[in-house]
Formats: sequence, structure tokens, C-alpha cells
Amino acid sequence: MKACPIQLPAIRHVIRALVGVYALLTSGLAAEPALPTFWMHPAHSQPEPQDTYTAFRGEFHLPQGGEVEVRLLGATWYNAWINGTYFADGPPRFPADYPEYDTRRLTLPPGRQVLAVLVHYAGVETRIMKSLPPFLSCEVRAGGEGVPVTWRSLPLAGVRSTTRRRSPLLGWMEWFDTRAMPADWRQPGFDDAGWRGVAPCSPPIGPMKPAMIAPVPTRLVPARLIGRGVLARHFSPDTDDPPVAFFLADLECRQVPPQGVWRRYDLGKVRLARPRFLLDLPAGAVVEFGSSEELRFGRVAPWSALSGAPTCFVDHYIARGGPQEFFPMQAQGARFFEVHVYAPASAIRFLKEEFLERASFDEPLGDFRCGDPLLERIWRTGIETTRSSSEDAVVDSRRERGQWSGDLFVGLRILGTSFADLRLARRGIVQSALCAHPNGLVAALYPGQPDPRLRRPLGRRRPGLLGINRGSRVAGGNVSVGRTQSRRNACAGWPAGNDQRRRAQPRPGLEFCGLGLRAQPRPL
Repeated sequence: MKACPIQLPAIRHVIRALVGVYALLTSGLAAEPALPTFWMHPAHSQPEPQDTYTAFRGEFHLPQGGEVEVRLLGATWYNAWINGTYFADGPPRFPADYPEYDTRRLTLPPGRQVLAVLVHYAGVETRIMKSLPPFLSCEVRAGGEGVPVTWRSLPLAGVRSTTRRRSPLLGWMEWFDTRAMPADWRQPGFDDAGWRGVAPCSPPIGPMKPAMIAPVPTRLVPARLIGRGVLARHFSPDTDDPPVAFFLADLECRQVPPQGVWRRYDLGKVRLARPRFLLDLPAGAVVEFGSSEELRFGRVAPWSALSGAPTCFVDHYIARGGPQEFFPMQAQGARFFEVHVYAPASAIRFLKEEFLERASFDEPLGDFRCGDPLLERIWRTGIETTRSSSEDAVVDSRRERGQWSGDLFVGLRILGTSFADLRLARRGIVQSALCAHPNGLVAALYPGQPDPRLRRPLGRRRPGLLGINRGSRVAGGNVSVGRTQSRRNACAGWPAGNDQRRRAQPRPGLEFCGLGLRAQPRPL
């Protein structure tokens, strides 16, 4: 049996991350200057409506070409383009008191530059983020100095807001009539003279810090076309449930005339992915994307079980006419995608079909070979599952995309033997502690939709879990803590003797962090 060539003490990184919260809180949390933060002008005095989209264009000038740094932060979700080229989405999830901005480094030519940012304000709490008032923070830096940016904004028309939640755990489906939206607004040559300005705003968040993780990359992934044909609609998403109407479309048209075409794609495995299609269509054509982890009766079933309510993994667009890019803002956890296009088949042209995956890791660096095909397959399955569920956090891929400490502790061991970057795990554990309840219980699910039942005392019944070598170096500072004291500090506020009371009373928390961990006879 050949051991993995990368020997990373995964549990030690867990321990250091937990104790490193102290260093984080005392290492100049407010040392970073705040990013310029704004929203549409005039500043919103009333709550922003839910499920709205706002386009921002920022113009700046570079006297000479070279590398620039773009720092971004937002309340819900954004996509960003520079001079018409897509380069970022975000933000990385954060607790409101501890926001972290994304940093992207770009190489640009000298002269006029245009940043375009599309911001979706959900207005609801999800498993990814708590609900905050809408805002966009953005700063451009070149040569270590801030670059002045002139911003303009426009609330997008043509959005049918609050049509359907993806689920009670996620945001909203996209429903756009793109005929009402400005074409090519992301391009440098677009005329935004009629757009609004922006106004400074002060969202209820803490001091901004750079993200503790690397920017989450977006990669093209291969997709295999596994089906195609003509289709007709039996039910309308305007009056019926969108995912049901999508699933019940007639994909054979043996008894009714066809109303359009469909195509089905296999991405090889479940991924956090989204389509980016370039289609040439007549004005008024309808484009729908549906996704699922598996096929039901041989076709995409765009819903997910165990979500607490009906779900909807469908996006709906009405074409403006001519060549047009269709690119949903957020990735979905899925293996299979279907696109339904309602227009005369002779008028439909597929110019580009591609899928982009959102994943923090690419190919693993560590490997395992033992000569047993089954064991090697199990090893690879664990790596691929963790990789496919790692974006800005180790998440449940499709159903909720929530950051659970239980998933994190399992994923940590896989990351520690397969990849050379444990920042994702360290950040997750730090955020769990930052989202702790006042009674000392750290969060099991965070930073979105925290549940008081989903907390537990780390280390109370796992003495070795928080055992720490004296003098461990964490977050740039030396920390010397004994095993017993570290355990008590982690459970500050957890009443002594509570273990005995728990035997007679319902459990106040869940024990995810104990999964797979045994008490250690000595400090780690």
C-alpha cells in the first residue's frame, strides 16, 4: 500500500483555526480601510423590494497598463465583467459582523476601462447568507494606490420578481424578459448617460477584511450532449408551477405539433455549475434551463427532496432577438441540464454551448494506490465529492449549499490528504466560532439561517479534539493553551455538569463535530 505523498496534519489545522479566533479578533480587525460602499441614487430610505436586479457601470482610467487589483463585496450576489469580459462572482459568504471582500487581480492595457457589475438583491435569508440591506462595495487599486472610479446604476426592468424560491434554503429562480433590458450594457462602448448615479450607504456590517480564502475560480467543464429533439408545452409556467411545467413538456410531439427544440447534457458528475449559451433566436422566443442531480424517467427533474418545501431549479428567459448570451447568475448543484427553447425550429441557432463550474479545487495533489480497484475507487469518490462541494465553503452541494461544521470536519480530512490548501477549512472553523451563541455553543450551520438547535460545545465530550500543543502558531501569533483550559474556553458559558443533565433532557445541540473523532490519549 502506497501512502499519500502529502502528509498534512489535518486535525492540527482544525485546532489552530479554533484557537486562532483569538488572534483574528486581536490582530487589527479594523486595520483595513473600508471599501467605497454605495447603492443606487437616491439612497434607499425604504426597504428594497425582494428579488431585484441592479446594473452598475464603473469607469476609470489607467495611464499605463499593468496589474490592477479589484476588491468586491456585496449584500447578496453579484457577477462582474471588465471591458465586457466576465471575471468574478461573489461575495464569499460572511457573518455580518465579519465581512470579507473578494480580491481579483487583472492585467489591463492603458486607457479607459469599464467595470460592469450585476447585483441580485434576494431580500431573504438563505443557507448561504443572512439578509442584509442591498449594497455594493468596490475598489480598484493600481501600484498600491486607489484608482478613482465613476459609477452609474440602473434598476433592471423586465424582471418578474418573487416568482418562485429555489427552496426555503436558497434564493429565487431567474425570470427575465430581456427585451426590456439594455443590450450590451456590459460592453465599454455602451452609452449609460441616462443612468442614475450612486449614493454612499452604510450597511450594518463590521469592518471589512480581505477574504481568508483564495478567489473561487470558474472553469469550463466538458458536457456531453445526450439527447435532443422537438418539444411542445402542455402546461404554462406563467400559470402553473414552473418546475412541473418544465418536467411535463412533451419531448416527442407524436400527437401535437412541435413548438420548439430541447437538448440534454451530462456533466459527468454532480457539480456546482451553470450554463453559458450563445443563441440566435427571434424576439419573444422563450429559453428555459432546468437541472437535476439525476434523471427521472430518463429526463431532468428540476427539483430536490428534503428541502422543507417545494423546490424549483428552473430559470426562464424571453429573448430580445438576434444573437444573445444566456448566462444564469448562480451555479446550481447538478449533473444533468436541459435547455428548452420555444420558437420555430428553423429560427433557432445554437452558436455556443458551454458550462462553467464553480469549485475551489482542481485536480488533487495527493494520491493513493494499493492495487485494490475498489479501495482506490472509494478513495477517488471521496476526493471528487469533496471537490465538487467546495466553493467558498465546504457545502452540501445541491439541496442547500449550507456550510455545516459536520461536513467541514469530514471534508477536512480529505482536503488534508489531497490538496495543499486548507484555507477553506480553516475559514469555516473560524466562522463557526465567530457565529457562536452567547452561551458559548459554536455554530453547526453558518453564517446563513443559524438555528439555536444547531449548536454544540466543541470538545466537551471529545477531550482530544481541542488538545493543543503549547506554543502553536496561529494566525501570526503564538498561543499557549493547555488542553483543559482550551476546552473550557471553547465552551465558555456552557454550564458545568451539563453532561449529566443532558441524559435526562432533550439535547440542546447536535454532535456533528464528534463524527469520526476519538479522544486522544495525548495532545495532538
